[in-house]
Order: sequence, then structure tokens, then C-alpha cells
Amino acid sequence: MSFTAAGLRRLGLAAGGVASLEAAAYYLFTWWRVFQDGLRGPDFFSFYAAARLFLSRGGAHVYELAAQQEFQGQIAARWGAASYVVLPYIHPPYYTVFIAPLGWLDFTSAYVVWAAVNLALAAVALAVLLDAEDLSGRGRLLAIAVAAGFLPLFVTLVQGQSDLVVLAPLALSYRAWISGQEGRAGVLAGLAMVKPQLLFLLPVLFLIRGSWRALAGFGAVAAALAGVSLAAFGPAGIGAYLGVVAPWLLGGAGNWPISGQTVYSLRGLLDGLIGIRPTALAILAFLAIGVALAIAFRRPHRRLDFALVIAASLALSPYQNLHDLVLLLVPGFALARARPPSPYVLAACLLALDLTLFVGSGLALAAVLALAAYLLVERIRLRSDVEEDSLAPGQIDDDRDVQKQGADSERGHAVEHL
Repeated sequence: MSFTAAGLRRLGLAAGGVASLEAAAYYLFTWWRVFQDGLRGPDFFSFYAAARLFLSRGGAHVYELAAQQEFQGQIAARWGAASYVVLPYIHPPYYTVFIAPLGWLDFTSAYVVWAAVNLALAAVALAVLLDAEDLSGRGRLLAIAVAAGFLPLFVTLVQGQSDLVVLAPLALSYRAWISGQEGRAGVLAGLAMVKPQLLFLLPVLFLIRGSWRALAGFGAVAAALAGVSLAAFGPAGIGAYLGVVAPWLLGGAGNWPISGQTVYSLRGLLDGLIGIRPTALAILAFLAIGVALAIAFRRPHRRLDFALVIAASLALSPYQNLHDLVLLLVPGFALARARPPSPYVLAACLLALDLTLFVGSGLALAAVLALAAYLLVERIRLRSDVEEDSLAPGQIDDDRDVQKQGADSERGHAVEHL
């Protein structure tokens, strides 16, 4: 590479970092404006209402729409809202137990506490991903800047959403998986299942790779969470939750619509083109099977496998929103350390996501699908007789036998390509 080309690349990276920091500054200003407006608008009021409802009436009533409307109305009254749109609360029962202490606080204090928790979780996730990819120097600074200016992260923070409760253990699971710590990876993946529809291919990966330790860890956490849910909500509460989730999966029921919550995944596009939601779901299931087969018939590649199942789960999710795309930071870090053209594909997808505010949801959908498709193509292209690939700085990292071999050379290549 000529000096001029290298200089232009460094200039482009610096410009991207500066633009990301400027975006982060704008997001902070916008967040402050939300505070000044009395916290009118963030999704957090739905979580807070659910916490108060759980503490006041017990788990059996949390998933009753009338009760949700009543408690959300009590919060909306502080803004003098004569009418408002109910934001259905459909998180799993065990998550409700987790956020229940927020209901003991007043609304503003609860939002501030939750914002602090989310910021701490974001810092943990970022530190783990930086460590997992062994980024240092300019690469580390650039990654921090890009993450700070990542639109889905800002949306998650300002909305008081739950995605960082997913991202932090997911990042830890990713690091454990690529390090060969399969049992730990399974346990952490189980803890990340606050929104199971966003990670539905992750346990499939453990099954395909025959990682019984990961499956055992995942299953143990799932059983524990089920036990907590049953103890806190009872059979009636669990039944009410399932009664909401089942029709929700098919497209909503009555006053529980989801049409506005599928525009960032392939499901929204298929629903618009086909108009028959069961058919769209069947197509999504077929594509998910295709992703699983692409992994099953290729040599294990821990980073690529994990990155693909996260990106594909988001692209094929039956229900997700813009803030959920913060989970793309995990496959994003896997691509950031790679050989070209992977970093360029990543940069284009990140730019598209960050421009969503100005262009519209279609651009974000294109970015999600493009990233998942690129990882899928790389997974298919990677044959068992290939010694190197564009998604790793060194040899294919079947980490069962190369955790120690070539570690130093991998670090050198990773920094060199940033």
C-alpha cells in the first residue's frame, strides 16, 4: 500500500471518529432536552408502570391490558396528557422481577437510576468487546468513538430500554465462546435472554457445534429464570404472559399491535410484500434453517459463527425495534478487527444506521440485512480446506486448538488493519 493511500485511510478513520464524537455530543444534548421536557416520550414509562403494577397487584395482573393502561395513565397524568397511546409491556416475567425495585422510586428518580445502570452496562459491554478483540492504540480510541456515536445505543439510553441488559452478558458470552470457555458462554447467553426473539439462533449454534457444556449452562440459567418467574407470578401470571406472546408472535391481537415494531427486520418487509403474516413467518423460519445449515456444514470458526447468529437473529427476528440494533456491536467488533473488505462493509452499515434519523427506517433495514447477508456469504465461502479468510487477522480461529498458537501474530495483524 502506498503512503498516500495509507494516509488517506488514516484521514478517513480520523474523520469517522470525529463525526462519531460529534454525533455523541448531539445525542447528549438531545437527552438533556428530554429531561427538560419532563421525560415525556421515552419508553421507560411502560417499564416503570409494569414495576409499580407488579408491586401493587402482583404478577397475575401485570399482563392485563386494562391494568397496564391504568398504571401508564397515572404516569401520563404528570404531563397533563388527556390521551396517550398505551405501550404494551411484554417482557418476560423474570425481567419484571429484575426491574421491580424501580417501582419504589418516583418516576424521575427511577429514570435516573435506570440511566445510570444502562450507562454502566454499556461501559462493561464496550470494555469486554475491546478486550475480546485485543484492540489498542488508535483502534481502541476509534472503536470507543464509533460506539459512543452509534444511534441504536443512544436510542436505548434515552428510551430507558432493556437492550443493554442483553448486550452486556452477550458480550461476555462472546468473549467466553471465542476463548473456548463454553460452559461460561452458555450461562452468560442464558442471562442475555431478556428478549429471546433477538437471540433465537444462539442456542442453535451451541447445539450445532455439539457444545454440551454451553447447552448445559444455558439450560441451567433458563430453568432458574423459569423458577423465578413461576414463584413470582404463579401459574396465572405465566398463563397471562403466554396468552400475550402467542398472538403477538403471529402479528398482534386486538389492542396489542406489532406492525410498527417489525420495520427493522425482514419480517416487516415480508409482511408488506405478502400481506399474510403466517407465510412471512414460514419464510423467516426457512431462512433461519438455512443459516443453521451454513454453520453446520462449515469448519468451526468461533468469531464468525457467533457474529453470524447474532446478525441473522436480528435480521430474521419476528419483533424488534431500532434500539434493539445495539446488539450489532458484537458482530461489529468481530468485523472491525478483520482484513478488508470486512471493515469497509461494517463502516457502510454503521453509516446507514446512523443516518436513519434523517433518511428513514428503510436505510436501517438495508444495513441490518446487508450485514447479515455479508456474514452468511463469508460463512458459506469458508470451506474446510481454506487456511485463511477475510474475517480474521490470522488463521481460522477454531479456538479449540489455536487459543495459544499464533496469539501474538493475531494481535499484530488486528492493530495493523485498524
